[in-house]
Amino acid sequence: MSGIYTPLRWGLLAVTLLGGSVLMVKPAAAQAPAEQNDDYLDQVRRRNEVIAQKLEADVRLGLREATRLAQTNPARAVEKLKQLLAEVEGDNALPQGRREVLVRVLKDRIRVTEAPPDPPAKDDAGAAGAAALEGRRRIEDQRAQEQDKMKRSLESVHELRIEGQADQAQRKANELTQRYPDNPTIQGTARTLSTADQVARARAFEKERERRLASAYRDIDQSSLPGHGDIEFPKDWRAKTERRKTETVTAKERAILQALNSSISVRFKESRFEDVIEYISTVMGQPIILDENALKEADITYETPVSAQVKGVAVRTLLRKVLGEFNLTYVIKDQAIEVTSVEKAKEMMIVRSYPVGDLVSNLGPLGGVVGLQLGPGVNQLQMMENVKALQDMIQNSIEPGSWQGAGGQGAITFNPGTMSLVIKQSAEVHSMIGSALLPK
Repeated sequence: MSGIYTPLRWGLLAVTLLGGSVLMVKPAAAQAPAEQNDDYLDQVRRRNEVIAQKLEADVRLGLREATRLAQTNPARAVEKLKQLLAEVEGDNALPQGRREVLVRVLKDRIRVTEAPPDPPAKDDAGAAGAAALEGRRRIEDQRAQEQDKMKRSLESVHELRIEGQADQAQRKANELTQRYPDNPTIQGTARTLSTADQVARARAFEKERERRLASAYRDIDQSSLPGHGDIEFPKDWRAKTERRKTETVTAKERAILQALNSSISVRFKESRFEDVIEYISTVMGQPIILDENALKEADITYETPVSAQVKGVAVRTLLRKVLGEFNLTYVIKDQAIEVTSVEKAKEMMIVRSYPVGDLVSNLGPLGGVVGLQLGPGVNQLQMMENVKALQDMIQNSIEPGSWQGAGGQGAITFNPGTMSLVIKQSAEVHSMIGSALLPK
């Protein structure tokens, strides 16, 4: 075994020959120069930190000294602050961020110290007292003017009340309460007027009630008198009846209505929707048109199963039963039956007016005897009773399920001005209503 030791720049190299193997060793001493550089930089940083801390301490001390000097010698204080500012701006050891903070603080202090002092307040007790006195006088004058204005407003309210213009007096009093919400006199006046107005209205209502009751008694007395002459109907009786004729129904539409009224008996069990509609169309002898968009919105296809069992019912009843399960319905449109959605059917509803003055006008106890007219009060009450009876008859006998209140969309109301029934319904129901109201 032989060993060789040679000093090298990169460290110690040991070579050992043992059993044909070579071992090379590089010691950690090669890192010494880098560690020495790190130590030197750390020393520089610490030295700069000490210098920076000392400079900051000098600035704080200088600021306190400048504050003290500013009380007696502002110029001297500004001079010292500018010296500190020059020292801070010329120091390269201080980090940039900390230097900017100190420069900003010193410049602000210099600007404040150089600003001229506020002028001393004038101690003029006489002038201040005179100004305060003048202010109080103006306030008192304004208050007196407001009181005078309020007094005149109250007087105008009382004058309106004396003249019998209660509504205007109450309206003016309400305006005053909003303008003077904290004045008890104004608030009390408004309440008094309101109470007086309510009492006056109650008295007027009682007088009107007595007048109407006396008129009703006179009407009853007149109705008990026997009539003279023959029974005679008004000359325009037939003309009034003819005005109820609605739009002319075509032969095709009349055939559709008759087909819908025909009787049918069926038993469907999981049958295809298309087959059910075709069967009903065949029995009626009338085509049925399907609204494809309405079926799509209702998620209905031709293959959708349908189950229904009826015996001896009208075709319209079966059709509504089958379609109603899918939120569908039918309408008569363009002389054909169309299956569509309930929403679209509402848009197709028609509003028509039916003159019914000859049916609801009261013509006396004998129903048309001239000379036995009742008084206006009793006649009006009797007419409204006749209107209600006619409306109930139409809604209870003509497609009862198609009216509002029974699940439908149809509506009926009475217009006293034209003595007419205004009805919103489908074309089919309008045809049935026209047939019911026209003379046979």
